[in-house]
Formats: sequence, structure tokens, C-alpha cells
Amino acid sequence: MQHRSIVLVHSLVLSLLAGLAVSSSQALAQSNTFEAGSIVVQNAPTSDRELLVNQAVLPGYWDLGTSMRFSSPSTSSSSLDLPSIVRMGVNGRVSLTDNLELSGGFALPPKRQEVSEDPQLFDGVLMGRMAISRMQSLYAVGMTKRLMQLAGPTDDGLWADLAVGWNGQSFMDEDKHIAFSWHLGANGGRAFYAAEAPWLAEAVAGVGLGGTALEHLIGFTTGADFHFPVLSGGGAYWVPEAPTINPQTRADLYARMEVNLATGWKISGSVILGDRGQVENPETILPILEGGYDQRTFVIGFSYRGVRKLAKI
Repeated sequence: MQHRSIVLVHSLVLSLLAGLAVSSSQALAQSNTFEAGSIVVQNAPTSDRELLVNQAVLPGYWDLGTSMRFSSPSTSSSSLDLPSIVRMGVNGRVSLTDNLELSGGFALPPKRQEVSEDPQLFDGVLMGRMAISRMQSLYAVGMTKRLMQLAGPTDDGLWADLAVGWNGQSFMDEDKHIAFSWHLGANGGRAFYAAEAPWLAEAVAGVGLGGTALEHLIGFTTGADFHFPVLSGGGAYWVPEAPTINPQTRADLYARMEVNLATGWKISGSVILGDRGQVENPETILPILEGGYDQRTFVIGFSYRGVRKLAKI
């Protein structure tokens, strides 16, 4: 009797998962394309929507979501104020035409573990993408980040980034459940309204591996993004005597899982290990909250998606 009950429960669970998967496929198949793809971690150029749709830009697609980000420095410093924070973000994405897509978001001031009188920190990002083929696109990203006060009172200012590049993906199996993704580009950043004006130019590259299971109900992605400094200048004002900045190669390793529900909702969780410079040599880091120094980050996100009909021009 007990054995039959276990078998019955097991069968019900499998039936429920199968039903969710089939319903999810029907809900997302409005575009008649529904396959595996790649991810966006932090400000990477590829869209996690591509995990489900084998198109660089899906006509009529939109989504709106929120996330909670838990970050802490990987190494401590006696001379720099590197905070552990909890932060909420809001983001969205919309297809403007058959091959143009606009996305953006902002991060609200964080909750810090430490008591601080520093100005509240905020970030914003805006990205445009243009499909050049079914599975490749060109992108441009603009970002602003409020500068941190790492070593006592400093001028309150902003760090601005501008990045451009090319991204794409290629399926590795005949059933199109596993895909290899990449992006190549360039990034320039500079501090504004600060005591000094540090700046840098970087070459950017990233690779990822994504896949789906249970008829695309569950998705996973893992990969790495790299920023290679090419040119730099300006003083590291957060260090005594403000030496010239000495940026090092930045690397972000990430892993992500998500559940795509038939109702249009998605739940995701990401782990990110970020590496940039050494706190013992503070001229090798940047005074920004995300991507400025070695960090461990966990992100949990919720979003809602849809596909609308585009008017023919």
C-alpha cells in the first residue's frame, strides 16, 4: 500500500511538471520560434530571453522585472570602505521593430550592513540592439554609476560607461536545447565631477553555455565575461597622493538557473564571482559599487513577459 502511494505521488509530480512545460511552450510559441540561448549577467549584451527564443530580436517581445542583489567584497581592506549590500533593481525590455530592441533599468540605493553617512548610490543602464541575422546582433550600452567614497570624504560624482559590440549564439545539438554564446566589443569609462578624472578604455569578450530542460520549463546558463584594459589615465583620488590608476583585467564568472511559467512569469537565481584588481593596491580598482572590485554576488529575479503585435509601416 505504501509503495503504491509513493508511485502515485511520483506520477502526479511528473504529470504536473509535464503540464507546466507544455503550457509554457504554448504560451511562448506565439512567435513560432522557441529554442535555447544565452544570458544577461550584470550588463552583458545578450538577453536571457534568448534562452527560449532562437532570434537575436523577437518582434513584439517585451518584459518587465525586478531583482534583489546581495553583494559582499571577496577580500577586506583596512584602508578602504568596501560595503556589503542588499540592493533592489528594476529592468525592462521591448522590441521596437522587427530588428530593433531597447532595454534598460536602474538600481535603487542599497541597504548597507555598515552605518554610513556617504551619499546614496544609484546606477542606470540603457541598451539598444539591432539584429544583423537571426542569431546575431550589434549592441550599444550606456551606463552611469554614482561614485563611492572609499577613503573618507571625496567629491561626489558619477562614473559613466559606453560600450559597443557584436554578439551571437550557435546551437550545439540537433534538437537545439544547448547553445554556445559569445560577445566581442569595446568599452570606455570615465569619472565626472570628481577630484580627479580617471578614465580607461577596454576590449571586452565573453563566452557562455546555455540550455533548457523539461520542454524549456527550466533553463540554465554559465559563462565568463572579460574586460581587458587597453588605455587608461587620470589619478586614483581615493588613494593618498592620487597615483595614476593601474587597471587590471576584470573577470566575471557566473551561473544561473530559471523557471519559465506558463502564466508569463519567470523566476531566476544567479551567482556571480567578480574579480578586478587588488585592494592591497587600490589604484587597481575602481570606485564603483558593481564591477569595481572583487565581489561575491547572489541575485534573485522575477519578471513578466509578453508578445504584442507590431503595426506594419
